[in-house]
Amino acid sequence: MFPKVLFAILAAGAIGAGLLALRHQRLTMKNEMALLHREMDQTRRETWDLQIRIAERSSPVALRDAILRTGIELEPLAPTDVTTTLDPAHVAHRRGIDTQRTRDTTYADGVPR
Repeated sequence: MFPKVLFAILAAGAIGAGLLALRHQRLTMKNEMALLHREMDQTRRETWDLQIRIAERSSPVALRDAILRTGIELEPLAPTDVTTTLDPAHVAHRRGIDTQRTRDTTYADGVPR
């Protein structure tokens, strides 16, 4: 009888120690997750700040001033000697859009198109 009771006590102690170890591991993981979330939020804020700084410094006036200041010779991406412009109806027709539509169509998202 004594060995059975001793075995039950030792088994209960081992189970309790295992549960405590698992609980400690869970709390440690939660703490690490919280730290990582704080770090992610800080990185996100820094990214937003950098995007704002880039947007402020890449205004057309600032870019033109920087190009003039550095003396860089840049070529336009699009030809500047285009004498004709595209008719919006022609562009819409090429894209398959009906320009003669008389009523708006409202889709499932509630946005008329």
